[in-house]
Amino acid sequence: TDSVYLVSNTRGYIEQSGGWICASNDGGKTWTTQTQLAVTTGKIAFANSNEGWVAGGNGNIFHTIDGGAAWLQQTSPTTRALRGISIVSPTDIYAAGNAVILHYNGSAWSKLSQSSDIIATSNGVAFPNANTGYVVGNNTGTEGFAANVPIVRKSIDGGVGWTVLGTGEGTGGVTINDIFCIDPSTCWFVGKMQRVRKTTDGGATWVAQVLSISSTPIMNAIFFKDANNGWAVGTADTTVRTTNGGSTWSTVTVSGSHNAVYFDSAGASGVGYIAGESGRIYKSTNGGANWTLQTSGVTTGLNGVWCTDADTCSVVGDGGVIRKTTDGGANWNTQISGVSGDLTWIRCADANTCYIAGAKSPASDTVAILKTNNGGANWVVDASTGGTPPLTRLSIAENFVWAVGGGYGGVIKSSVTAADTTPPDTVIDAGPASPTNSASAAFTFHATESGSTFECQLDGGGFTSCTSPKSYAGLTDGSHAFNVRATDAAGNTDATPATFSWVIDTIAPISAANPNPATPNGDNGWYTTDVQYAVTATDSGSGVAEVLGCTDTTNPCAPLAGGAGGIVTAEGDNYIRFQSRDNAGNLENLKVQLVKIDKTNP
Repeated sequence: TDSVYLVSNTRGYIEQSGGWICASNDGGKTWTTQTQLAVTTGKIAFANSNEGWVAGGNGNIFHTIDGGAAWLQQTSPTTRALRGISIVSPTDIYAAGNAVILHYNGSAWSKLSQSSDIIATSNGVAFPNANTGYVVGNNTGTEGFAANVPIVRKSIDGGVGWTVLGTGEGTGGVTINDIFCIDPSTCWFVGKMQRVRKTTDGGATWVAQVLSISSTPIMNAIFFKDANNGWAVGTADTTVRTTNGGSTWSTVTVSGSHNAVYFDSAGASGVGYIAGESGRIYKSTNGGANWTLQTSGVTTGLNGVWCTDADTCSVVGDGGVIRKTTDGGANWNTQISGVSGDLTWIRCADANTCYIAGAKSPASDTVAILKTNNGGANWVVDASTGGTPPLTRLSIAENFVWAVGGGYGGVIKSSVTAADTTPPDTVIDAGPASPTNSASAAFTFHATESGSTFECQLDGGGFTSCTSPKSYAGLTDGSHAFNVRATDAAGNTDATPATFSWVIDTIAPISAANPNPATPNGDNGWYTTDVQYAVTATDSGSGVAEVLGCTDTTNPCAPLAGGAGGIVTAEGDNYIRFQSRDNAGNLENLKVQLVKIDKTNP
């Protein structure tokens, strides 16, 4: 069986060698043969219970809309073997294979990414800018070349088209392992039998450079910081350096077989790192004249190294290993790759955005590119497709990344997605009225980036995780402040949290009628004249909103202007009714004050 796909707990399909399609309606207990398709090593997938696709050898694609009762061949834009198919929806489908990625829009298949027409063992790639790039490796016996002929190809259109260049190496015997360019015209490649060659004319000619090593090590990697200062590493304890563009190379013995080299700076105080077999990492602080073994914490082979500054570097290796230092190599900390395949190369666009080439798993037939946008705190599979793993090299220029692999043969190109370093803005949508006489409060809020998480703070306390809406109860009278900040998926936190301030006042104001004369001017609590009164109120919380007063004992009191009141003229018992309301809506209990008037002489 090459592929299996379950539509439900009971309904499933398998594609077997030879293109046989079988279906099951009982969860796989029994299988019924539907048909035989003209496809080899196919992959099967369904969008729903009726509509499915099979993609496989020679680029063949078949489609069913009746649950597999009938399969019709669709026009494919490639003859490359397709090794995987992924369905987003019936009108959004991807198929991938050897050096090709296809897309189906519901009506036709198109090449989403024809990586290249390189059918070779591709070992190294270098793009000094977004248009000009080189791929090195060995041909597999196609395009009129004998097998294992060293090959250099060049693109001047960002990898769309490729031209075969001469290498100066003849017809065989030399494997080219790596290439490094400092500009579109000036590059070096290294390989088997201590080979180092340089071009200064865009690959038209490659001039051999002499290493003067008694043995014939395999040179695995090369790196130049500028036009003069370069380093190359290989097997048999071999490390070489040049300070004149390769006109001469000096040898430094560094124990082991080495796979990658990087220097943050050149000159006598240049800081650099080497990664190689058995988990070995070496560091130099004098331009490569001397090297010190570091403690990597692993014993598996390390294949790639890259630094974003002299102290911050990452290495990758076999079995999905990633180690990173931020203290110049004093400590190499584990990062989780999420894959178990060999990781072979790492390149970074900036301190946060890095890519790794390799394989998903040791046994898989899927090459993979891993990506981080947060300096390695999280790695995800950014791209994967069929091919003999692993991918071996990456190159980043401007806004693009290219990857090549040994048996894969193609060149994968993708746009670099820059690290997200912009924090979201946090917006409070709703909160309590202010002032309010409620001891509870509820807030709704959102961020300008979807997928953000939130932290809330009340009255200067600590920020704690929260979601919208956020509610509080049992709050005390007085002023309060609510803050909320968002953190996006990349880990960027809003440095200026959204703020909401409000006042709680649950205590009603206090009012007084204030008669004039202030005290009765007759005997026994009686007034002998008309009595004026002015109702006043005080409130220490939200302030007085209105004062109400009247002498009518049958109708509600009407609001009074501040300091206003009325006059009592009727003889006998009179009742002044008054109360006040504050800005939070608290209404004072009704007060009644007796005024007795007798203006008639006995």
